[in-house]
Amino acid sequence: MGINVVISGSGVYLPEDNLSNQELVQSYNSFIDKAQSSEQLSEASGERTAAYVTEQFIHKASGIQNRRVIDKHGILDVDRMKPRISRRHESELSLQAEMAVHAAEAALSNAKVRAQDLDLVIVASTSLERAYPAIAIEVQNSLGAGGCAFDMSVACSSATFAIQVAANTITTGNASRALVVTPELATAQVNFRDKQSHFIFGDGSAALILEAEEICTNDRAFRILGTQLKTRFSNAIRNDFGFLNRCTEYNLDDDAAFTFRQNGIKVIRDVVPLASKHISDHLAKLAISPREISRVWLHQANANLNRLVYHRVFHELPQEHRAPNILKDYGNLGSAGSIAAFSQFHDDLDQGSLGIICSFGAGYSVGSIVVKRN
Repeated sequence: MGINVVISGSGVYLPEDNLSNQELVQSYNSFIDKAQSSEQLSEASGERTAAYVTEQFIHKASGIQNRRVIDKHGILDVDRMKPRISRRHESELSLQAEMAVHAAEAALSNAKVRAQDLDLVIVASTSLERAYPAIAIEVQNSLGAGGCAFDMSVACSSATFAIQVAANTITTGNASRALVVTPELATAQVNFRDKQSHFIFGDGSAALILEAEEICTNDRAFRILGTQLKTRFSNAIRNDFGFLNRCTEYNLDDDAAFTFRQNGIKVIRDVVPLASKHISDHLAKLAISPREISRVWLHQANANLNRLVYHRVFHELPQEHRAPNILKDYGNLGSAGSIAAFSQFHDDLDQGSLGIICSFGAGYSVGSIVVKRN
């Protein structure tokens, strides 16, 4: 008989700073005023024709009203427009590891698991603070966890991909307990001078504890019924920052090259059919009807995108109780979004309830995890 794997605990960490649409609008429009008056707008970037932004534009385009960020003051400073992050000494816990540890400790407490009993730690994130040593090994060391640890990144699907890796490791008997944690310093990747994307992201971290079902002590855990991953190459979402930049002819001060950028219309046109088919195929593979799904924790990137994906799969408009939305309050948390939604909206589900966690992001990458409440 095979080893069943459960999600036994979850936790979320969010920074204290709250950044509203109103504040972003004031900052961005002040930047436009200043740039126009000093004739600094670039024809190459299209900024000469840049229009003012409004709160209504942001909400209509994304569904976001607020977002939690690691530093709002640097973002709102028109002369800077990016978070201020103090450089830490090598002896100090890195910022990304610190965010991961906060979420991990909450998940461990929720699962009633000790850190020293972990056999595997995976830090899964859209972008990592450094190349090496792995953030995951730093988190492992800080928590006092056992076993091994490593980083992985599949853009906004990093968490769901990591869940499959962790579940498979437990199924094969190479681990009994695993931590998957997704610290996202998303605002550090944002060009806050770009009208189309400056409002999208927030910062935060979410964590899950996975265990072999036979050793789980949480009687309210979720058994993993199946995982499914898919990738398809696309340049529609891109960030070119990397270790080769210092060796190439790039201007390292060019925010447009080394921050998040996307063709939003193309992303929606491509991802809606890709993600909806992925979910439908996964449920069919498990012989589960969409009507049997009680809760859908979708990637928290864009309200319009989620609405279209949900409608294609379930043939109805999403309802808050069935498809919870944390996007409006926290912004796009990268790969942490669907996990944070799961963490905050699962306690009310009855025994036997079915749910699906689904992420979709750059790559393109799509991951889904079907679960059942024990």
